[in-house]
Amino acid sequence: MAIPQIVYPENQAVGLEGDIADGGRDAHSRTRVNIAADMNFGRGVSVGAADDEVLLPTGVATAFRGITRFSHTGSGSTTATGIPQNMPASILTKGRIRVIAEEAVTPASQVFMRYQNAGASPEGIGRFTGTEDAAVAKVVTATVTAVNDTDYQLTIHFPDNEEFVYDVTGDASATATEINDDFRTKMAADAGFTARVVATGTTTLILTGQLVGEDFLVNDSGPGDWASITDTIAAATGDTVRLDDVHSIQWVTSASAGEIAVLELNLP
Repeated sequence: MAIPQIVYPENQAVGLEGDIADGGRDAHSRTRVNIAADMNFGRGVSVGAADDEVLLPTGVATAFRGITRFSHTGSGSTTATGIPQNMPASILTKGRIRVIAEEAVTPASQVFMRYQNAGASPEGIGRFTGTEDAAVAKVVTATVTAVNDTDYQLTIHFPDNEEFVYDVTGDASATATEINDDFRTKMAADAGFTARVVATGTTTLILTGQLVGEDFLVNDSGPGDWASITDTIAAATGDTVRLDDVHSIQWVTSASAGEIAVLELNLP
């Protein structure tokens, strides 16, 4: 028997597959209230302040609690974006459901849920993909202008207001490598600093963040000049969280990016 398909806003399809597909597999859902802005069907959600409330994911630590599905009895009225705010939402916790795959997936793919859309439309929040948008560590490259008998100072400032200041004096035959080596030596001896940034390089000073996604600023705060202090790689927090490492959830079918794929989940 063919699995029925319901077409809903955005032309996305969600199947009420549970007790129809695969010879009688049960589907379980729970009706909760959508306390966020209007949300589409086929989106991952977390529980709100009360157990009977749900909302779209808001961070990497968001607790995954199920997927919104169309239900004549549990979804209330719908709008152009699906389930209106403060209306009943049917949340699938066990069974199979059709979702739109953001990237190509196969049954061997991991399952990631989008919790933010950096620079993109917010409608993607709560969607599923088989590809991680990983957090990225920041990298700063500083190029010193070597001058004999000159004092150099760098200040590294973090968003939590922790600050590190390092001073180096060039000798009578100063070179860029010697000055940078002195900075690297002082930084390496500071355990508090190396927990957050590691200094490498030769003729340039390369500072690499150790906490992916964490930003920091590097400022020239001394009399000695630096030709440039450049953010070589900007910090990025990532947009997805992996679900299949802590939840029973997996891809059942293959799909290209933007196509319909089937997810199976078995949540408590």
